[in-house]
Amino acid sequence: MGRVRQMLKVDGRECWTLFDTSARNTYIVPVVAQVLTTSRIARPFRSAIGGQVKETNTTALLEGEVEGHLISTHALVKEGHKIAVEVKSFVSPSEVEDLETAVGQFILYHDIMSRTEPDRVLYLAVRAAVFTSVFEEPIGQVLLENQRVKLVVFDPQAEVIVKWIP
Repeated sequence: MGRVRQMLKVDGRECWTLFDTSARNTYIVPVVAQVLTTSRIARPFRSAIGGQVKETNTTALLEGEVEGHLISTHALVKEGHKIAVEVKSFVSPSEVEDLETAVGQFILYHDIMSRTEPDRVLYLAVRAAVFTSVFEEPIGQVLLENQRVKLVVFDPQAEVIVKWIP
């Protein structure tokens, strides 16, 4: 089946997930682990993730809901995740022009950071309204399906992150 993008409800909270049906292990990030029961393991566990060998000594009992189905599994907590966020406004009369500018800058920053800070992941941050009007449309879906950008979607009034799309 391969990789499946899906929202997972953990402790009543929506979390974006990427399932790899052929993967041997399940991984979560520390922010998700904060709402779960975690435990330390005696020896660090090492695995290759994203072309690098990562090490963790924390596991979590991941219980959640996917499309109305309950799941329960043990997950390794992936630590040491560094990010950079480029916030874009999309305020010009043409959202397509704003998208072209944002994606161009994202690719430029990504390529520079891959040399200067290879352990940092770059995200493009957009308001929830921009996500709906741009990234839920065919042109935005192409970018997401081809994994050209990683998104942080936020609600500026509530000052919260609505979703992460790696």
